[in-house]
Amino acid sequence: MKDVHFTPNAQAVSGGRRGAMTIASAIVIGTAVLFVFGLQPIILGGAVDNGLISEKGAGLLAMLELVTLATGALIGPFVMDRMRVKVAIGAAALVAVDLLALNAHNTTDLLVQRTIAGLIEGLLLGPVSLIIAHSARPELSSGLFLGLSGFPQIAFAYLIPLLVRPVNRMSASFIVLAIVSALAVLASPFLVDRVESHSAVAGSKIRWSGPLILLVAAIFLQNAGINAVWAYTEQIIADRGFGAGLIGLVVALGILGQLAGALVTGTLSRFIPTAPGLIAACALQLSMIVVITFVSAPVILTPTLFVLSLLWISPQPLQLAALISGDPSRKLATLLTPIVLFGFAAGPALASVGIRGPHLDGGLYICMALLGLALVLTTLSVRKLVGGNDQPARRAAEPIQEARQVSPLKKAK
Repeated sequence: MKDVHFTPNAQAVSGGRRGAMTIASAIVIGTAVLFVFGLQPIILGGAVDNGLISEKGAGLLAMLELVTLATGALIGPFVMDRMRVKVAIGAAALVAVDLLALNAHNTTDLLVQRTIAGLIEGLLLGPVSLIIAHSARPELSSGLFLGLSGFPQIAFAYLIPLLVRPVNRMSASFIVLAIVSALAVLASPFLVDRVESHSAVAGSKIRWSGPLILLVAAIFLQNAGINAVWAYTEQIIADRGFGAGLIGLVVALGILGQLAGALVTGTLSRFIPTAPGLIAACALQLSMIVVITFVSAPVILTPTLFVLSLLWISPQPLQLAALISGDPSRKLATLLTPIVLFGFAAGPALASVGIRGPHLDGGLYICMALLGLALVLTTLSVRKLVGGNDQPARRAAEPIQEARQVSPLKKAK
């Protein structure tokens, strides 16, 4: 597949110390890129409190950064060759943009700065996606990235409101983002410089097929539905009569559940059959949303929301494996992140169509429809893509290992 030549410009994302260092560096950079999502509520709240933006404008700002980040992530894998230099430059630019945001004076300043930041963040995700998709065990690398990247976000999302006065919280958040982006600059020298294709797939294009298109659509719909439920979680549980303390507990458990689910799936992915695992996850997600829609008792709703959080991002390592099975070039696998992010952006907007007044039931019905359609498309696609191979990503990595055993120099002899 990819990364078969040990040369200064094209190195392997292999096992061993070098491969582990490369993947660890990619996780550090990805964590820096996604850090904004953990601090975004503090930034938006501070901007509203300081009169820089209205509550409606805050929602627009959040969606704008997400969409530009997804757009950058869509472009990144195709333009971020010479990774070390470009990641270092991009991360340094992100430091500058985060610090410039300290001098924002109005809504326009914030919109422009966060749009630029979102695009840079997305471009920086390109190398992260490439390294994860072309690692020896992409499903494990994906799970570790999704799981580990969230813990620093949780820590600072808790500490900033605790230690910083409300008027200074937005500025403190931007300073933290700048420091984390600087860590990405320091991690960039430990990346591979670019990825080389194995001769069997070098220059090949994405092998589009009916099942592969259905799977991409299913991933988009699934993430749209799940993120819409998460976006309205606080309102849902408040409508059900939860107290303020219980609302905070449910949201905190939800964040921890997302991270734990990704770590568990990534770690155990070699033991989880891909097709049954994805179908079961989608079916469980749908059933949890049905319970949330029709049940109001806290004793049932609280564990249901926690189980849903466990299932939110945990299917992504298996989705990555299924995409690699359907497209051995792994080009489509590098685009999983933007597909997910576009789904995240679209979900709340789609659900809002069904909301009438203070009642959220119509939005939840739309979420059920999105997950129901995703379940149908997942069922139709993954069995054809994976077939009898329960570990497609692991088997797809085998040509890399074989190619590494014979260096180009030895072949020339």
